Amino acid sequence: MKHFWPHRLVGRLGFTIIGTHFILALIRWIRRSIIAIIKKKTRPRFILISETGLHRRFIKASRDNAVFFTHTRTEANFQSKNTEEHVKPPVPSGPCRERMTVKHWSCFRILGMGMTFDFALGLALIAGSLGSLIIVFNNYATYTESNGDEGDMRIYINSLYLVASSLINNFKFFPIFLLFGYLGYSVTLWRRFVEQGTLIQGRLHDVCILVGGAVIDPTDEKTRKSLYRIYRYITVAHFLCYSSLSESLSKKSLSDLMVHGLLLQNEVNILEQSGNKTRDTLCGWLSLEIQSGLRNNRLDTTANAPLINSIARFRGYMGQLHDFKDFSNPNIWASNMMLVVNTNIILLTLGMPWTLYIPSTTMYVPWITTLAVYVSCLSYLTTMEMIIRLENCFEGEDDIINIDAFIAGSEQTAFALLRVGFDDDKRVVTGSV
Repeated sequence: MKHFWPHRLVGRLGFTIIGTHFILALIRWIRRSIIAIIKKKTRPRFILISETGLHRRFIKASRDNAVFFTHTRTEANFQSKNTEEHVKPPVPSGPCRERMTVKHWSCFRILGMGMTFDFALGLALIAGSLGSLIIVFNNYATYTESNGDEGDMRIYINSLYLVASSLINNFKFFPIFLLFGYLGYSVTLWRRFVEQGTLIQGRLHDVCILVGGAVIDPTDEKTRKSLYRIYRYITVAHFLCYSSLSESLSKKSLSDLMVHGLLLQNEVNILEQSGNKTRDTLCGWLSLEIQSGLRNNRLDTTANAPLINSIARFRGYMGQLHDFKDFSNPNIWASNMMLVVNTNIILLTLGMPWTLYIPSTTMYVPWITTLAVYVSCLSYLTTMEMIIRLENCFEGEDDIINIDAFIAGSEQTAFALLRVGFDDDKRVVTGSV
């Protein structure tokens, strides 16, 4: 819409829509509250404010308030027993993704109340203007026929009606086929990113539970130091898996991780030489540390094969997550889809005024054409907007994945599982339940 109206008018339109929805939501809330009071039930919450507030808190938590960087890890804290009061486990994170609480407001907030809706309205107003012009042409044709004209103007009008009707009917299948085919793949890829994140978490948990259960002597100082290194390596590797996918996390360097107790200076010096293979280097250190524990009888060798397999799958799933970014649809499909869909939108804008005009009527209502073109164009524009916003599920403000929930949640699990044997002297006691 910015191509047709001044920005102030667009802004006023947006505020009008917001105000209308606010009033409707308020009326609905008052009506439900009165019914609840009559039936002596709990009054409902005002859902518009509820969803907006939850959305803002979720965005702030996923971008600016990552709990992963709210505490510093220390070896002394890790080696303490779970029953000691001064033990500080990792801080829990928020939800992985935002859950919608209402439906009628979501379409405005998610699909964009600004350019998408306003651009469709601009096209609809153009179509309404063209519809008004068509009635002028028709009246002029009637006037010329009454003055002895052979009806050439009427032939042109009827021909344009047939051409517009034929183009719209015959052309609509191809853009819908391309658009929904691309949309289906985008939704599938979005889901694969979420599923892959849970698979990475699962393999991380597998490594930690196998290592924690394979500890032979949890009171040995060297064993506890080795477990702390495993805890640090697997946590940093998990963080680096997502750091390049998020703008806020990509600003953190290896030195920042050192400040929070996750890396040592000599480790940072080595990792800085690894380039884009830092995560793989950490997985190698993780494998080296675990296999060293197996050889030196710090870990039970019965867990040898499952442990090595879990480490390999952990590294493989993280690499596969980044490979998904290269699995998008072909550029030829995307460019052809945009060309065909935009062409169809132009055909709808210029052709529907001709197909909606009924020559037998004596009055033409332009707002009917405006409404029809608005609904038709809005369907295509919002679908394309949906595809654009699904391209990266880790950035933006709508339907994003909170990476901090993956990283911080897995760190909590690693902290608990690797230290599970530290309290065996109090867990294993004689007696009956």
